[in-house]
Amino acid sequence: MASVILLQLLLVSLASASHFMGGSMTFSVKDRNPDGTFRVEVRHRATFERFQFSNSWRCYGGNCGSISSSERGVIDSSTNGPQNNRQLFETETVDTRIVPSDKPFDLRAASCCWIPTRNWVSHWRLQTFVDLGSRSDTGKPNRSPDIAILPFLRVPENCPRTYELMSFDPDGDRVRCRYGNIRNVECGRCEQPSGFTLDQNSCTLHYNQSTANPSVYGFEMVVEDFPQKHVTLGYTDGSRSHKAPLHFQ
Repeated sequence: MASVILLQLLLVSLASASHFMGGSMTFSVKDRNPDGTFRVEVRHRATFERFQFSNSWRCYGGNCGSISSSERGVIDSSTNGPQNNRQLFETETVDTRIVPSDKPFDLRAASCCWIPTRNWVSHWRLQTFVDLGSRSDTGKPNRSPDIAILPFLRVPENCPRTYELMSFDPDGDRVRCRYGNIRNVECGRCEQPSGFTLDQNSCTLHYNQSTANPSVYGFEMVVEDFPQKHVTLGYTDGSRSHKAPLHFQ
């Protein structure tokens, strides 16, 4: 339902130094409380060179409520990190938020610094548009798309390869992946890495570089979901919004 997830990941053949290596976020409504507020579970993943690093998510628009509980753990760790960052930690933080209504709001994490990248991406910006409206097609609150991919991947030099980003939407919506194009919101430099092409409709990334270049590439991408047919979102204050399917050209 036009939910927007900023996905930031790295594809490398070798690598270099600093600490951020990518992240993403998903959300879902867990319950409606007796007082009319909503209990929302927000899961955000991030990969850093040290466990003590973490993202600080802040309200960027609307009423984001407050965090009632938060748990953070390590999903995976490895010593096979970039050349000067031997260690890496992929973590997942599960926040339970109590929000006053099901009206849309935005959450954002922004800071510095990526590990040095060939395409000069330095500051990162992760942003999620959270729309909890009740859908006319399912009768349930809207949920975000999900994408299953390691934020840090190695690409063999001079070896064309295809990476499927494994997109999924629990509401049955169509998922699209694209490069960010709104500077300082969806991306920092907003420049597409050379040697890669992105099939937006299938969320497939193709590597076709013919010249070996042992460098790190930072990808600033947006994951969006669109209904299969026209859908209405209803909110507890009586208002509504309408969402249209994505038309391919």
